[in-house]
Amino acid sequence: MLGLFLAVILVHECVKHGIPAATAAVLFLLIPWLPWWPVRLAWIPLAMVVFYVFGTFFWPPFFAAGLGWLTGIAAYRVVRNTRS
Repeated sequence: MLGLFLAVILVHECVKHGIPAATAAVLFLLIPWLPWWPVRLAWIPLAMVVFYVFGTFFWPPFFAAGLGWLTGIAAYRVVRNTRS
């Protein structure tokens, strides 16, 4: 359910902010499929999203990248049936 929620927010952000946000989202959506284990840790993109939401930094593709990465992790875990 969290993956679907993240995907809906991600699509909203991509439609709202255009091609740069959509490009960042798609690129970062693919990160969890790389062979390195640390890219599947959820705290890295979560820190990106929290930094964007509560910080003074404003660049929508950064937020879309964090959401895309989190959505990619959720999709990876569903497909691979893993929890770590």
